[in-house]
Amino acid sequence: MCLNGDDTREIMQLWYAAQLCYSLIPTDIDAADMGKTVCAWTVECENSDDFYKTPLFTFSCHLASCAIRLYSIDEKRNYKRYKDYQDWWKGQKTKNDFSDGELRCIIHCILRNVVAHNEKQGERTPKYDEIKNYYFGLTFYGLVNGMKDVINSIAQELNRDGIGVVSFS
Repeated sequence: MCLNGDDTREIMQLWYAAQLCYSLIPTDIDAADMGKTVCAWTVECENSDDFYKTPLFTFSCHLASCAIRLYSIDEKRNYKRYKDYQDWWKGQKTKNDFSDGELRCIIHCILRNVVAHNEKQGERTPKYDEIKNYYFGLTFYGLVNGMKDVINSIAQELNRDGIGVVSFS
């Protein structure tokens, strides 16, 4: 796909912003915390006044910020991951239409949409609940491993398209 200079510059800015967010993820998180599901941790946060002081909160913020930038790259390039996720979001696919590897490679889309959208009952897209339930069932290990797959996959595609980047996962 042919890119103009502005498109390449924007993609590189998104890539470096994603890399910065990823580099800020704390590495000293307790293994027990990393093994928690998003749902279990959310319940803990709802019952705590100082959850934002935990390394897992910082981890979550930076991982979500990284995911948003990677989602924007996929959206701009219209890569297969983005198309697959859109098919799920629009109800043309279900979770069962994806292999585990394919689900890991769209984790950034899932993270971005669940974090960015808090849809109220009655206003939800057809698949919002299915996607949200999948996300809430993931462990933090699953999230970070999925993001590593996404980062490597996007780096390969950008390099294939002539946009030289180095994977950072």
